[in-house]
Amino acid sequence: MHTFNIPDDVIQGAAAEIHSKTNKDYQIPVVGVPNNLETPQVFEIMPFEEIDAP
Repeated sequence: MHTFNIPDDVIQGAAAEIHSKTNKDYQIPVVGVPNNLETPQVFEIMPFEEIDAP
């Protein structure tokens, strides 16, 4: 069976592209205790126009 090796720079480039598209800050206000992630976190409902507005 033939082995195909993907160069590390290609893997790192693909990972960086995925990371840039999945880590967008949507600026949705969260009500809760930021230092304790085990507490319930409540997300404020906002219209879509306000979420992406600068």
